[in-house]
Amino acid sequence: MMSIKSIVEHWTWGIVAFILVVLAVFGVSGTLDVMAGKPFGSTVAGNLADPNPLYVAVAAVGLVILAARTIAHYRRQKR
Repeated sequence: MMSIKSIVEHWTWGIVAFILVVLAVFGVSGTLDVMAGKPFGSTVAGNLADPNPLYVAVAAVGLVILAARTIAHYRRQKR
């Protein structure tokens, strides 16, 4: 059985990376929206309504890598 320490060590990097990406996307996109005279977040809302296939593919690859790292981590722990 996994200890709390191993779960925290493994998932911390993922949580921090996710928060940084969300802040970067909303921060940069929101700033560019305001500078262009649009409402804050309108670009993000537009991208959610009509997603770019490249962004979807990159996100899918990221999820596959995360799953592979998680599986490899748990397999190494069992040895």
